[in-house]
Amino acid sequence: MDIALRRLLRRLNDQLLEHLREHCAVQAAVIDYQMEEIARLRNELIDAEVRTEVWHDMVSRMQHDMDPPAHIGITTDGSIVLLPPEPAAQVTA
Repeated sequence: MDIALRRLLRRLNDQLLEHLREHCAVQAAVIDYQMEEIARLRNELIDAEVRTEVWHDMVSRMQHDMDPPAHIGITTDGSIVLLPPEPAAQVTA
């Protein structure tokens, strides 16, 4: 093989390897970012599940402790309010 052709092939191989190294570095950074994002989202999910369980327990206790059970409502601004119990249904004969 001609010496000039061998040098050209070596140069192309070196450029290809450099390109692949750069591409791998970029992909590694993307993967690191995505792994951090996954960890953050998992923590948010755990927090949301805990808050949901707390609210569910609180609502259950409030409804169980009141006779007749009160109703819980949410205002348009997101506040939780306790509504008075509904009057007992009247049976007409």
